[in-house]
Amino acid sequence: MHFNPLNALVLPEVLSALENAGWQWIDASLAFEDPVFRSQPQIVPAGESLVWALAKETGRLMTVSDTPNEDGDYEKPKMDALGL
Repeated sequence: MHFNPLNALVLPEVLSALENAGWQWIDASLAFEDPVFRSQPQIVPAGESLVWALAKETGRLMTVSDTPNEDGDYEKPKMDALGL
């Protein structure tokens, strides 16, 4: 989760949508008991999300362009399509 004004504005709606889709909330301490959080991917460069790092390490990402970068080149077409 990135903390910024846009996320703060839409977070209540996102949480409601997830709950309406059947998601249930659990305590973070329980979530962090999942074995995935003991994973320590050995990739370079490091610093991306754990999920991204594990996908890269296992070869499930085809190219660097498969990474979900949060920059203008990646986000602009989607934002434009939404009129944002």
